[in-house]
Amino acid sequence: MDKGRKQRAFGSRSLLFSSVAFFALSLNTAGVEAGTSLQSFSADVIHIAGKQTSTGEIHATKNAVRTEGAENGQEIITIVRLDRNELHILAPAAATNLEMPYIDDAGGNEQEFAQYIEGAETQSTPLGTGQIGPYRCDKSRVQVTYQGHVYESIEWAAKELDGLVVKRENEKEGWSTEYSDVRLGPQDPSLFEIPPAYRTIRYSKNWMMFFRQTMLWGSDPSKLVSVARAAGLKLVGDDPTLFTPSHSLDDYSFELVDPITGAEVYSAHTIVDRFPPRESASTSKPAANPRQVEPKVLAVQRSDSGREYSLDVSFVVPDVPNSTFDTITVYGMQIMGTQRSHDRNYPSVYGHWQPNDHVEFSVRVPKEYADPSKGWNLTFCVGSAPSCYPSANLLTLIPENSK
Repeated sequence: MDKGRKQRAFGSRSLLFSSVAFFALSLNTAGVEAGTSLQSFSADVIHIAGKQTSTGEIHATKNAVRTEGAENGQEIITIVRLDRNELHILAPAAATNLEMPYIDDAGGNEQEFAQYIEGAETQSTPLGTGQIGPYRCDKSRVQVTYQGHVYESIEWAAKELDGLVVKRENEKEGWSTEYSDVRLGPQDPSLFEIPPAYRTIRYSKNWMMFFRQTMLWGSDPSKLVSVARAAGLKLVGDDPTLFTPSHSLDDYSFELVDPITGAEVYSAHTIVDRFPPRESASTSKPAANPRQVEPKVLAVQRSDSGREYSLDVSFVVPDVPNSTFDTITVYGMQIMGTQRSHDRNYPSVYGHWQPNDHVEFSVRVPKEYADPSKGWNLTFCVGSAPSCYPSANLLTLIPENSK
């Protein structure tokens, strides 16, 4: 194993496909009645998938669709380019654009715009009429076949909106999408373009299925890597599937990358205690040790959110020149005596910050993992992949009036 790299491992496992990306990919919205072109409109949209509900806004033209929403306090935008079979996930806070095929070899469950891609075949079966909000609708079952993949849904096309579908659902897969406050009319073309200042990360396919499986295997690196390889990802770094029983699981580092584009999809860097000084680019003095420099936490405010607590955190980026600050990794664990357990990873936050910048982010924590008197810790680490600067336990910094 590369011990030099181990010594620079930075704190916790991180996943580029965070819950923010999951929100973006689940908020696919409905089109119009099969056999017609996609109309230009905007509307409010609500998407339900199982027990998860997402709200946002949609803008559509003939060849493109844009949805806007938020997850964990972070704005997220998706753009589907039907003319190029592209899906773009934009994170404005980080000025990044995640690009992948809208429909790839694996197909997908909720590609609701498949019927508007050239070569798609659509069949529609009338099911009578129905009422959705203020709209009188023609109801139908629609089946779309594209490159061997089949997509089915029930659609409600509003008579008052020239046949625009205002609701679509698939009871078998447990999802539905519904519009309200629909505004027909041309949309600003710039809404469907990627801002030139954004950094683009390209994937050769949609890795969403792998992301969902990491929810099951995220705490077991060996199973996670096995699933990743089966999905087609390439492993770079330590191979957990080769670990012996005596191997310490507190000491490993690896990345899973797209085999075609080389872009990182998932990275795992365990928390280690060895952060040797490094030479600064502008001085011969040793650079600051991440273990000795701590971001100054200004406030931690807690609010009740059902089964979870929502924590709003504000802090100051450490005053360390010649350091890169583009990632905030959030992780939790329970420490009882000398025993550590229940490692848990939360969505990372990406951006571009300078020393002494004031930064804010939010994280949702299950209530059973939020009591510091029972050994629970919640920590963030700000920096980059090579090294970062860990915070104090946020759970101990919540003011009494916020508890």
